Formats: sequence, C-alpha cells, structure tokens
Amino acid sequence: MAISRFKTSTVAQGLPKYTEIWDQTTFAGPPVSGYKLWLDASDTASITASGGAVSQWSDKSGNARHLTQGTGANQPTTGTRTINGKNVIDFDGTNDWMSVPSSTALFNYLHNSTGGTTFVVGIVDNTAAGKTIFGTCDFSSADTGVVSDVNSSEQTNLAIVRGASGASTAIAFAVNTLTAGSAFYLTAKFDGGNATAGNRLRESLNNGAFAGANSLTNTASTSNSTGNMTVGANHNGNTNWDGVIGEIIIYEGILSDANIDSVEAYLAAKWGI
Repeated sequence: MAISRFKTSTVAQGLPKYTEIWDQTTFAGPPVSGYKLWLDASDTASITASGGAVSQWSDKSGNARHLTQGTGANQPTTGTRTINGKNVIDFDGTNDWMSVPSSTALFNYLHNSTGGTTFVVGIVDNTAAGKTIFGTCDFSSADTGVVSDVNSSEQTNLAIVRGASGASTAIAFAVNTLTAGSAFYLTAKFDGGNATAGNRLRESLNNGAFAGANSLTNTASTSNSTGNMTVGANHNGNTNWDGVIGEIIIYEGILSDANIDSVEAYLAAKWGI
C-alpha cells in the first residue's frame, strides 16, 4: 500500500495554495543518496540478536560501519517495541550501548569545517539530564567530537567539542522539547566551519524551524574524534539513552533545504510521525 505525505500551504484568506504529494511504496531507502551511515531497525534482517539481545546493528549504507556490542549486559533489545508498527531497538537507560569499532577517524567531518547532517527517529522514555542518542565524545573539554543528548531542561543538547585547547567549537542548546513517550524525528546540522557562529549547530524537531543558541567561535578541530561513533551512550558507555531508536542517517556536508525536506518526508511517512 502506498503511503503519501501531504503538505499544504495557504494564502492569506485561508484557501489552499498548493498541495504537495509525497509517495513511496516500499521505503527502499533514504531519497537522498550519499549517506555515510544508515541504521534501520525496521529491517530486522540488519539486526543480529540472540534472545532479543542485539550484538550487531548492520549499516545499510554500503560502508560496513556496523554497530556492535559484545558484552551481553550492555546489549539493547529488539522485537519488543514498535513505532508505526515497525520494529525499533530499545535502550534501557542504564548500560545499553553500541559502537562502530575503529571509527575515530571516520566521522571527523561532523566536528571539522566540512560539517554533516544527521537524522534520528526515536522515542525518549526518560527526559532526565544526560541521555545520549549518539556521539563520538562526551562533554569533557579535553575531547574532540560530537554528541547529541538530552539536557537538564528536557531539550536536545548538541555539541561540537574542540579538544586540544580545551574549548568548544560550538555548543547549541535547542529550543525544541522532547516529550517522553512520543515518537520524533530529529534533524541536526553540524557546521563547525560556518562563518556565522550562531549557525554552527542547528536542529529541527519534526520538521519544525531550525534552532540553536551557539556563540562560541573557536576554529573547528581537524583531529580525530576522541571515541568511536557510539549509539545509546557517549563513547565511554555512559549517559545512556533511555528509549528506542528506529533509524539513524548521517551525511557528510550540509544538505540543501530541499534535500533535508525529502529525507524528513521519507522519515515522517515511514514512521507515521
């Protein structure tokens, strides 16, 4: 069955001006090519599990950047929860996490001047401070990398940490609030080389306006990330995500508005958000 997304704008009198119909029948993949990492829990064939405990979540980008977790106590679970009837991976908020081995040099564009665009689908169960969705570092001033988590105001908190001199290149506190139990898709533009400090880190929740509050202007680091790309915690396996993750897509560089709209439309239709 085809699934369509309708987007309508209106003129001042409130009458429809146009309707855009977005249709996809198979959800074969993100509509914008070039992604460096694609994790899709709705494709259970990409998940290796025993008794529901996930030891590998395979990357579908073709780059073989698979998430793994060899310690049973730290493995998230599959087959227990869904979004829009589609399987998701559940992280317990205590010790579950997965990472891409030997990946400290693979996602540098997220924190250097090249930048990157990321998309995440999930549900947060606990909006307490320090619940990391993904990252390659923590908030230590000695680290280099990126992190996306929930801060003490129950907002998503994105950061680019510079390392070396112990100062952040950019740290943005978003104005969008995650609601416990509600499915979301979060879009982030990590743009550490942007000449305008306020635009170095921006995010959008469920196709809302991009927002952020960065004011730091240090030069973006070219160093490798401190840690491997980690999902469900920071690179030390701490600040664990409490909730589910359905899909993660990461691109190198800042996508155009049109391409961001296309990926968001794909996620919204697929996951019913």
